[in-house]
Amino acid sequence: MECFMCKGELEEKRVDYMEDSDNTIIVIKDVPAKVCKICGEKFYDDSTAKII
Repeated sequence: MECFMCKGELEEKRVDYMEDSDNTIIVIKDVPAKVCKICGEKFYDDSTAKII
């Protein structure tokens, strides 16, 4: 797969997902994602996004 933003190569990694909701920061650690080697954009598959 390639990055939708810059067309760079994606690699499988475990990342921290952060969300700011109503002045509260939520952090979920060790989330599987595909991360672009060039721009760092993170992509989550459908099943991971559904759980998040």
